[in-house]
Amino acid sequence: MANESSVMARVAAWVESRVTYSGSPPEDEARFQVHAAEQTLRAFRRFLPAVVAGMAICWPTDLWVFEGHPEAMWAFGVMRAIAIGESLWVIWGGGAFERRYGARALVGAVAALVSLYLMVTAYCMGVSGGLDSPFFHAIYGMAGFTVIFMVPIRERLVLAFGSAVGMVATYVGLFPQYANTRDVVPSVLLVFWTNMFFVVVGHLLYHVSRTSYFHERQLVEARARADALLRNILPAPIAAQLEARPG
Repeated sequence: MANESSVMARVAAWVESRVTYSGSPPEDEARFQVHAAEQTLRAFRRFLPAVVAGMAICWPTDLWVFEGHPEAMWAFGVMRAIAIGESLWVIWGGGAFERRYGARALVGAVAALVSLYLMVTAYCMGVSGGLDSPFFHAIYGMAGFTVIFMVPIRERLVLAFGSAVGMVATYVGLFPQYANTRDVVPSVLLVFWTNMFFVVVGHLLYHVSRTSYFHERQLVEARARADALLRNILPAPIAAQLEARPG
């Protein structure tokens, strides 16, 4: 029993230090969350121009890919238009939103836009065919968008699995004939496990970012304490020279 208690205590300590961070002071955590939100927005603003370019370049190919299938061509056109519109808003219009409501609010808005795009994508997959359609398998990788978000584990789980549930519900709800095929259960399980993979990868990146942030803060605070000590024990001119030296 003692060994089991020791193991459970170590597991709980590991989870607290690397997953939940429940022991972190609230004010420090709040400052990091703002930093993480700004980091997320910088990543999106670097990534989204490629999305716009890719969607615009690929759009004309729909005339060939969906020749004779006007409904699929229209659906994919709507999907591309939404992706381009959302991306341009984040790149150029999101700044005003961020200044008014803050970086974390803009990250929440971006998450909502990504979720909308994923549900529209699920509709497009349904229009293009059933579970044996090559387009359907793109659903498995769509949750990769969530890796970009630097958010705590609870928010990450809600974002990843909320998006997955929205996509599956859209696909099955609008195209119930596909829910009766034998491949639906394996497909849903694959969606679940790919989402778990992206959750783990996203949280690892978040943990690295968080560790780096607090390490840099400790270095800055240590330097400030050292400078204050120098000012107290050395003549002012000498302390100023030492503070000016790099490193």
